Amino acid sequence: MKQDEILNSMKRVSVFLAIAMSAMLSTQSIAKNSQENVFFSHGDWELGCDNTLSCRAAGYTENVMSNENVAMVMLSRQAGPATKVENWILLTNNDPSTNAQQKPAPEIIINKTSLGPLEKGDDVSWKMNESQYGAFMAALSNKGKITFRDSVSTYTFSSAGSNAVLLKMDEFQGRVGTQGAILSKGDRDESKVPLPKAVPVLKKMPVLDTEGHKLNPDQLVTFKKQLLPAILQGKGSDCSEDLEQEEWFAAKLDADHTLIYASCWKGAYNAGNLWYIVSPDLKKIIQWIDNSNDTYHDGMIEGVFLGNSTGVSETKSQFLWNGSQFVDAFEDYRGHCAGYTDFAPCRMPLLLTKQ
Repeated sequence: MKQDEILNSMKRVSVFLAIAMSAMLSTQSIAKNSQENVFFSHGDWELGCDNTLSCRAAGYTENVMSNENVAMVMLSRQAGPATKVENWILLTNNDPSTNAQQKPAPEIIINKTSLGPLEKGDDVSWKMNESQYGAFMAALSNKGKITFRDSVSTYTFSSAGSNAVLLKMDEFQGRVGTQGAILSKGDRDESKVPLPKAVPVLKKMPVLDTEGHKLNPDQLVTFKKQLLPAILQGKGSDCSEDLEQEEWFAAKLDADHTLIYASCWKGAYNAGNLWYIVSPDLKKIIQWIDNSNDTYHDGMIEGVFLGNSTGVSETKSQFLWNGSQFVDAFEDYRGHCAGYTDFAPCRMPLLLTKQ
């Protein structure tokens, strides 16, 4: 089974996982939008907005996955009126935390005109000053040529997809037609721009089994007779044809709920399980949870999905046991990041909670 088909079965923000499992940047527009969050990818740009209404947009060098000299620009903005757009720039061969004293800062060049050196940003990043940022945004809108240059390399930067992504960012934050919009500016002030939403608070309840265990022979007989046929006709139909032969595991959550799971699909460097809550006697399905995450421990179901074998891009997902069901607890996405995979602002939160 194709991995993207399987991942599409995940709830709410699961389409983001499908994006990470497919090619890094699609040439088509892929979007999922709800009241809670959005992920949007178009051309060489991506957007991730979380359930607090904060957004991060990232643009890359063209053909980023096959290019040795990668430039990444990340634009981040919190929700609410008059919030500032923060910018980070990452260049594959230029880490200011180690090279700043030995080499001059890289410069930004627009339409063959240098706008001067970048400023040192957080950790491994650089940033544009206000004047450079204004020229950068104008070049994006007008499809101008944008490059970054240092003593080592020249880094081309793509505007393809930026207008669609930044418009989506304005839409999600309620800024279209306002003076503070990034792309879709208008005459209205931002007094009616939505304020940030509070981070939901979740409470993880204790479980009886912190780890899963294989079904014993008697349990397996009951399970195959009472539940497996319905599972195979239901969400199990999205799994590989080997599901009926897979080993099944169970973890007691409390006196009335048991978690069961088995391998649903496997790829070259990712895998996912099929997860259900059932009655302890294995005769009744209570909740289908997910078709992808692959790890259970102490009331948490988690997964990390790599966009390729080197982990250049990845998504993370987490479900939490709240005493009656498993609920979405965390989701985020990390794109190319020009090789700096540990740089925190590279991550695009999609679902945040307090636990």
